[in-house]
Amino acid sequence: MKSFIKHAIFTLTLMMSATVFAQNAQLDKILTSITSHKITAGDFTQEKYASALKKPLKSSGTFIFSQDKILWRTLKPMKTSTAVTPDYIIQTTASGKRSVIESSSSEIFGTVASAMTSIFSGDSSEIEKYFDITVSDGQEWTITLAPKDMTISSALKEIVISGSYEGSKARLGTFTIMQSDTDYTKYSLKNIKFKETLSNEDEAYFIK
Repeated sequence: MKSFIKHAIFTLTLMMSATVFAQNAQLDKILTSITSHKITAGDFTQEKYASALKKPLKSSGTFIFSQDKILWRTLKPMKTSTAVTPDYIIQTTASGKRSVIESSSSEIFGTVASAMTSIFSGDSSEIEKYFDITVSDGQEWTITLAPKDMTISSALKEIVISGSYEGSKARLGTFTIMQSDTDYTKYSLKNIKFKETLSNEDEAYFIK
């Protein structure tokens, strides 16, 4: 009986190791593809769902993803922006008022910022520090990030990134930040294009 149990545990361990290896390989393949360009830009539509809302709040604008910076620039219904770096987040209101949130001052903001910038730098090891990762890979692919820290998971259930393939290249489709089963924000991406450098106007959003 002891021999059977040991064999069963060993077999299960091998199966789990193989699954983890396969997940890591799938993740690395997707990250390598979506980070093959220095800068990814395009348009987004945001839908915010909450149990307290009768219908989702909708907005739209443009986005920029680089290897260490992310910019969400809302154009409708009002002009606002959120600039994300690994160390801080800058939010600009419609009136032009800017507020800076240091990642070190907010664990949740810091974790989300780290996850987002790590994805576009292709750094899977950094993502694995903070999240349990599940990858579903086919013609449609999905990366699900669930916070390991209990404090963070009480406010952030998971981050889901999805897309599809064009030939062998993974293309981004949606970002969804889940606060709970009923409260979440979904970004749908379109008109995606690639650039080599940020303009001076784009860089200005990241200056504290």
